[in-house]
Amino acid sequence: MSISIIKDYLPVITAVVVAFLTYLLGLRKRKKDKFNLQMEVGLKEILSPMFNTIRVIKREESAFQREKLLKNFFEKYSYQDTNVFEIPSRIIHDLYYECDNLFLKFIKERSDDSWDAFWIYFDRFDKEIVKEYKTIRENVYLDYKWLMCLNEKNYFIRIFLEACASIFEMAKVLIMGSCIVIFIIIMDNIQGKKTIPDNTIIWVSMTLIGSLLVYGLLRMTILIEYCLTKQMQLNRKNINIDIEKEKKKIKIPKMYKK
Repeated sequence: MSISIIKDYLPVITAVVVAFLTYLLGLRKRKKDKFNLQMEVGLKEILSPMFNTIRVIKREESAFQREKLLKNFFEKYSYQDTNVFEIPSRIIHDLYYECDNLFLKFIKERSDDSWDAFWIYFDRFDKEIVKEYKTIRENVYLDYKWLMCLNEKNYFIRIFLEACASIFEMAKVLIMGSCIVIFIIIMDNIQGKKTIPDNTIIWVSMTLIGSLLVYGLLRMTILIEYCLTKQMQLNRKNINIDIEKEKKKIKIPKMYKK
């Protein structure tokens, strides 16, 4: 009886499930787009300027010029129209205001203790800025190499590769979901409840095997470049250069002598 009812309402159930999944995917995409926009704004408007300004402050050897740069730094970000609220990290946000308070305390007291306390917090603030800057920049430009690779392709090949990449990512989700469902079924059988229908394991296993085949096939054939560019973006290249070795390869112009 129940099976016949399900068969009668199968089109309606399918439509509801599809609509619900479409809504979830759309909601996820909107949240992701908003998150990416926030990251880009935070990187451009606050993290990058702070990152580069602090670099200048920390390499300044003159104590007088360093203090002047610090004053300019805190004045810039302490006005009513400050964009400090755009800092993504709560730790960096709180550290900034703590540094600001400690710097004002140092300006009033002019003591070694107040300066030491400020600089310790400022150094921690700098380390957090550097870490956040690098992390967000890597996330913002995560697909950079893949998109550059696509731009070099024919229009139709580009569409085909983008479709394959979407299927590839969907296969990863299905693999993960199938593994979770299989784990639940195994636990259900171990506990002796057996509340899940027996044929469910068959369908889930078929989904898992199919997804693994699609994933492996695409990874080893069509999407080799896609996987390589993703890996290259995550693995940082070593930028250290052997100066003495390079001196023999290139012609270096004469320096200006005063």
